[in-house]
Amino acid sequence: MLKSLRPPKYKALARKGGDTLKIREKRISKPQHVRQLMSEQINILRTDPDADAVKARAIAYLASISLTAMRDSDLIDRIEALEKENELRKKNQQT
Repeated sequence: MLKSLRPPKYKALARKGGDTLKIREKRISKPQHVRQLMSEQINILRTDPDADAVKARAIAYLASISLTAMRDSDLIDRIEALEKENELRKKNQQT
């Protein structure tokens, strides 16, 4: 079973019977979010001797895929905007 990569303070809350539901799910929709997630996971791996490196590798792999997908989406949007602009220029030149 994979060990949790929660920061130690959350583990302490769980051991004391604290409310772990206060930990909200983070949406990863921007490259900045991926950087924050990676920074968080790196710090957990550095400070928590019980952290699972396999889970950390999986997070890093998924983060890489997310960044690639975000970059591709941005490029598609830019290309579509250029194509629309090009079509408008052609229509204006014809009239």
